Amino acid sequence: MKYVNNNKSIFGIYLISPALSFIISINRMYKGDFSVCWIVPFVMATFAYLFPPYSDFARNLDLVYELKDMPVELVFLRNSDFIVPLIERFFVKNNLPIELFRFIYTFIVYYWMNAIFLDMYKKRSLNIREGFYLWCLLFLTISFFVYIINLRTLFVNYALLYSIYRIYYCGKNRYYLLAIFAGFVHFAYIPIVCILFLSKFIHYELSLRRKVILSILIIVLSSLSEMNYFLDIISMLPLNDLIAKKIEIYTVGEWGANGDLTKHMQTTNYIIYTTLGSFSLYYLYFVYLKNYCSNKYEGYITILLGLLLFTAPVTSLFTRYLAFLNSALLLHVIIAYSDGKIPRKYIRNLLCFQLFTTLLNVYANWNCLVNGNIIFLLLPVPLAIFQTYDFLEWCKFRLTDDFNDFINKSIFSR
Repeated sequence: MKYVNNNKSIFGIYLISPALSFIISINRMYKGDFSVCWIVPFVMATFAYLFPPYSDFARNLDLVYELKDMPVELVFLRNSDFIVPLIERFFVKNNLPIELFRFIYTFIVYYWMNAIFLDMYKKRSLNIREGFYLWCLLFLTISFFVYIINLRTLFVNYALLYSIYRIYYCGKNRYYLLAIFAGFVHFAYIPIVCILFLSKFIHYELSLRRKVILSILIIVLSSLSEMNYFLDIISMLPLNDLIAKKIEIYTVGEWGANGDLTKHMQTTNYIIYTTLGSFSLYYLYFVYLKNYCSNKYEGYITILLGLLLFTAPVTSLFTRYLAFLNSALLLHVIIAYSDGKIPRKYIRNLLCFQLFTTLLNVYANWNCLVNGNIIFLLLPVPLAIFQTYDFLEWCKFRLTDDFNDFINKSIFSR
């Protein structure tokens, strides 16, 4: 199979069958040829293109069509996270499938993670097995099924992660501009962008004992947040009208803590999924604490831990910041491993947990995989690009009992 060993032919195989090109690329990377890892962003972006218009797309669709004929100035005033609606508006006005927007978003994110991997692999003397572990961890860092239904979070999380890597570990301060842009994509992440600037001047590090206490608190708070226990606490607090109104925006509504998402999160299957899926997070904290090593990255993590504690009562913000903290911690652990500061056994166990969590995600989204257009990953790309969803029909479907049955059969809707 000489054609398989030709890097140029990998893209040809991708055009014939994205799934086949992914399998061939993984096999070649396992054997030490990491030059083919660039095909993975194409495959995962195609996967995103074919995935049903879940959550973010469905809930934003009415807004997109409402803004279709508005002047740009009114679009900015109508929605605070204005960059994504502006781009979606452009796609709708020009009759372009919004799935293409999701393709571009996902491709960029996986491209960034591949860029981090290749940079670390070239700068460090890693053997083939260590390099493959490193790539797998970075690949599994992106919880595809978690973020594909929330593209802003996907893009912002990894734009900030890529900025952190380039700023802290490569010394390229121009990537502060990318971090600022990420803040405009999703305004909820502006505090994290500010922390990125602040940590440049503040080099405060916690002792190991205090870090253990903070980490235990974060784990407990994350569990409480998943069950939405904070809503009962918020209702008892003496809040003024302005603060109460702001908190209500984040905690109620169709997609807030009292909406359809909450009903979904209270199902037994979802609780089992989140509990089992948390093992990798807890193990990550264990590895991070056991192999505690001080560097300039510590200040950023420390301030981020404080932000998490401060925003714990606001479920929507807390879960976003927690997801970013987990990604940032994992990046820190991966870099420490590539520097030889963390034994391989911890990384091997962490990789098993990450793989287990990914399989849980596949199980949780099985209904979407079976009923969607995912089968076209096996077929030529030209056939896949015509498999777009009618978003208006999808919105109407969301209002029916059939859609609720569809949601209930799939234990994942975040």
